[in-house]
Amino acid sequence: MVETQKKTETLSRLHSISKQLDNLIRSKKEEVTSELNGVKVGVKEFKNWEDVKSEISQKVNQELDGFKAKKEDLKKLIDFKFYLRKKIDETNFKCGINNLLNKQALIESHKGQMQSMINSLVNNSDRKYSGSNYVEAKDIVDYISNVSDTLEMIEDGSKKVDLINSNFPVVLVSIDENYKNEIKKEIKSFEKDILTIKNEIASLNSKTKISFEISKEIADELAI
Repeated sequence: MVETQKKTETLSRLHSISKQLDNLIRSKKEEVTSELNGVKVGVKEFKNWEDVKSEISQKVNQELDGFKAKKEDLKKLIDFKFYLRKKIDETNFKCGINNLLNKQALIESHKGQMQSMINSLVNNSDRKYSGSNYVEAKDIVDYISNVSDTLEMIEDGSKKVDLINSNFPVVLVSIDENYKNEIKKEIKSFEKDILTIKNEIASLNSKTKISFEISKEIADELAI
C-alpha cells in the first residue's frame, strides 16, 4: 500500500509545485526513453556460449525491470499532476478566481479592440495617397464643384459616362482629436480595471489554501 501524506498549501504555492512537477515529469520521460538502449556483453570474458546467453538474459532483465520501475514512477507523477490540477480548478471556481479570469479576458478583448482603432486612426493619418482619387473630407465640396458639369451631364443623359472607371473620390474622414482622446481614456480605464483584477487574483492565490493527498515518494522528490 502506498504511504500518503495530507498537505495544505496556498494556491500560489501549488502553482509553483505544478511547475516543479512538469519539470520532473519531463525529466522522468527522458529517463524512461533512455532506459532501453540495449545491453553490452564482453564475449571474451566467457568460456562458452551458455555463459554468454545467461549474462545477456540477466542484463536484459535488469534493463526491463529498470524500465518498468521508471514507467510506473512516471505514471504516478502524471496521475498526481492531474489530481492536483483538478483540485486547483475546483478551488478557482469556489473562491471566484474563474469569474475574475473571465472578466479580465472580456476587458482585455475590449481594450484590444479600442487599441486597434487607435492604431488604425494613426496609420490612416500618416498614410500617403497617390493620384487624385483620394481627397480629404474638408476638400470634398471643392472636388464636387470640379465635377459638377459631369454630374449634370449624367442626369440629363446628354453624355455617356463610364461610371466604373470614372475617377470618383474615396473620401478620407478624419476623426476629431477629442474623440481620439476619449478612446485613449477608455483604454486607460480598461488597463486600470485589468490591474485591479490581477491584484484581486494575486490576493486570492496567496490566501486561499487547498488540502490534498500526496505520496511520500512524490513529496520527497518535490521537497514538499
